[in-house]
Amino acid sequence: MVFKKENIPWNKGKKIQPHTEAWKIEMSKRNIGKANPFYGRRHNAKTKEKMRKAKLGKKLSVEHKQKISISLKKAYSEHRIEPPNPLKGKTYEEAYGHKKAMILKNKRRLARLGRKENEKTRAKMSKASKKRWENIEYRNKIVQAQIRGRRARPTSLEQKMIDFINENKLPYEYTGDGKYIIDGHCPDFINSFGEKTCLEVRPKCMCIIWNKYSASEYEQRKKEHYLKHGWNCIVIWQEDFDGEDNKINILDKLSKQVSV
Repeated sequence: MVFKKENIPWNKGKKIQPHTEAWKIEMSKRNIGKANPFYGRRHNAKTKEKMRKAKLGKKLSVEHKQKISISLKKAYSEHRIEPPNPLKGKTYEEAYGHKKAMILKNKRRLARLGRKENEKTRAKMSKASKKRWENIEYRNKIVQAQIRGRRARPTSLEQKMIDFINENKLPYEYTGDGKYIIDGHCPDFINSFGEKTCLEVRPKCMCIIWNKYSASEYEQRKKEHYLKHGWNCIVIWQEDFDGEDNKINILDKLSKQVSV
């Protein structure tokens, strides 16, 4: 049936009795879930654009807004629809401001203090964490935050290397404070002339304690990781600083660097 603009609606000018609450509830039940004729369907882009243009520029009255608010609150309380998450895509600080964010974070921490999750929940959390860790930007952000939260930088060994670089006028700058991250790894020094060469300084004895593998394996792993991203890595051990001959060996090691 085709309707023309001049057609007069059957109910125009007639007084229609308002629907009773019982009737509204009954009709609502009939259209919930799979009973709804639009269940499982989605508006296409063309229809969405028409709906958007139809509402564009229209201002809702205060009464209309209140009705929408009451309707949504009722739907949330009856768990018919999920309420919007105020934190979606935001940090606590962005959503609530710094002061309130600190209170909420502490409240959340205390609520979870001493709580033990079951195996199923822990598996879900682990899966979600691994998925986030695959994002390079997220990984670098976390590594930088961890480094800032540690003890004062540079360490005594890093400071020794800084002094050695300044003394011999070597083209390296300190980045062990999280200034530069390469796929989740923070090199202690990088070449200041733009060459893709980085330095890692570490005591040999700490490789087993911190990383659970030998010094040679640590060196190999570091080189392989940085090489994947086009960087040449040179590992300087704390033991290399003992004695003048060893210091010459460090200079020799740096002079033989291979630019990638």
